[in-house]
Amino acid sequence: MQELTERSTEGKTVSVTADGTACSAAFTTLINGMRLVIVVPDSEIFRESTNLMRTLVLITILIAGFSSCCPSMFRDGSPGRSRSGHCRKKIRGGDMNIELQVSDSDEIGELTAVFQSMIGQLGLYIRDVHRNAYVDSLTSVMNSTAYDKSRKTLDDSIRVGGAGRFAIAVCDVNNLKFINDTYGHECGNTYIRKASSLVCDVFRNSPVYRYGGDEFVVILKNYDYEHRQELSEQVAAEMRIRNAAAEKEWEKAFVAVGIAEYDPQTDTCVEDVFKRADEIMYRNKVEMKKAGKRPV
Repeated sequence: MQELTERSTEGKTVSVTADGTACSAAFTTLINGMRLVIVVPDSEIFRESTNLMRTLVLITILIAGFSSCCPSMFRDGSPGRSRSGHCRKKIRGGDMNIELQVSDSDEIGELTAVFQSMIGQLGLYIRDVHRNAYVDSLTSVMNSTAYDKSRKTLDDSIRVGGAGRFAIAVCDVNNLKFINDTYGHECGNTYIRKASSLVCDVFRNSPVYRYGGDEFVVILKNYDYEHRQELSEQVAAEMRIRNAAAEKEWEKAFVAVGIAEYDPQTDTCVEDVFKRADEIMYRNKVEMKKAGKRPV
C-alpha cells in the first residue's frame, strides 16, 4: 500500500505485478480514513478491445470474401465499377460509414442488407468501446487513460524534436472532501461536474482530461497556448461569477490552476512540464486558502 500511494495519486491507475500477472491498481480514501485498493488484471481491462479487434478482422475477411464472390454488393451504380477495394479500406481503417447498394430482391439483395445492418451495429459498438475506454463517465471529459495516450504521443514528438509549442495546465478542485463529508457523495459528484464545466468552458479549444478524483489536466496548443496567461486569469474570473450565482455550496466550483510551458532546452518529457504546472497550481491553492476559500 505504501509503495502504491507513493507512485500514484488518488484515483489514478499504476501498473503493478501480482502473482506474476500484469495488473493495474488504484486506491481511494474512504470516509473513515482507510484506503481501498483495487487491483485488476490487464487482461480483463483490455478484453473488450481484444474482442473488438477480432470482430473487425472477421468482418473484414467476410466482406473481402463476399466482395470477390458477389461483386454486385459493392458497386456504386456505375456499370463495371467496383467499390470493394474502397469499402474494405475504409473498414480496415475503422470507418463504418459506407453504404452498400441493394439492387436485387433475391438472396444477394438480402445478404447485402444484412451486411449493411452488421456494419451499422459494428460502428455503434466501436463508438461505445472507445467511450468506455477513454471518456470519464462522471464528467464526459477524457479520462486518465486518454491522457496517458496523449502524453506518450507528445513524448515521442519530444524525442525526435517535433513537439512544437505547448503548455500543460493542472486544475485542482478545492473543497471536494468538505462537500463529500458535509453533504454526501452525490453532491460531491455535482461539485466535480460544476468544476469540470468551468475548466472546459475556459479551455474550450483544448483537450481536457480528468486525471484523478479532483484533478484535471489540459494540453494547451495554438490559440489556448498563445492566450494561456489570459485563460489562467479567466478561471478565477469565471469562478467568481459562477459562485456568486450558485444557491448551494455543492453548486459552486473552487479550482486552483497552474500552467507551465514546454521548454525544449530543458524538458525531456511531458512529465517535466506537468511537474512545474503542478507546483504552480499548489501555490495558487495556498493563495486561495489564505483568501478564505478553504481548500481541502
